[in-house]
Formats: sequence, structure tokens, C-alpha cells
Amino acid sequence: MFALWLVFLLMGIVVCGPVWFLGKRRIQWTWRDYIVLVLPLTLWIILIVINGAGKSLTNAVIEPFWLGCSVPIAPLTRLIIGKRVNQKLLAIILLVMLCLVAAGLWMFVPGLPE
Repeated sequence: MFALWLVFLLMGIVVCGPVWFLGKRRIQWTWRDYIVLVLPLTLWIILIVINGAGKSLTNAVIEPFWLGCSVPIAPLTRLIIGKRVNQKLLAIILLVMLCLVAAGLWMFVPGLPE
């Protein structure tokens, strides 16, 4: 599971790290912004453990990769929108959306051949 998290983290941190660092003057980052590197994958892992029937090792590599590619959308959206909307509410909405992406990957991606 740690290797899956590294694949996910690598894809997420490559873009999120610079965005968080360079955007700290523009907006105030909260813990909800940083938890996007943990919560979506944790949800995906829980769903796989509960019902991983039909999923293969290929799924265990590809799905965290795509989930990691979707994570930078949250900080980029927060940076672009800035202070025009409630920052805490937007961070929560983006976190929920990423969790829905994780659940969607688990639900709609069929078992891939190894």
C-alpha cells in the first residue's frame, strides 16, 4: 500500500508543491488543502479492500496514478479563484470532489488485464 501511495504522491506533489509554495501570498492555505494528498487515496484503498473483486495489479497502479493526476486540480482551482469566494468552503468542496473521483475510479474502471 505504501508503494501505491508513493505513485499517488509523486503525481500530486510534482504540481501541488510549487503551487502551494508560490501561492502562499495570494491565498491562505488550510489543512483541508494539504489533506488532498491523503484522503482521496485512503478512500480508494478502503473501497478496494471492501470490494476489490475483478480488480488486478494493473488497476492498483493505474488508478492511483490517475487519481494523483487529478489532485493538482484542487490547489490550482483555489489559486485561480483566489479570495473571490469563501476559501474554507471551496477547499471542502474540492476535497469532496476528489473523493468522488476516487470513488468513481473504483466504481467505473473495470478490471484491467495484467
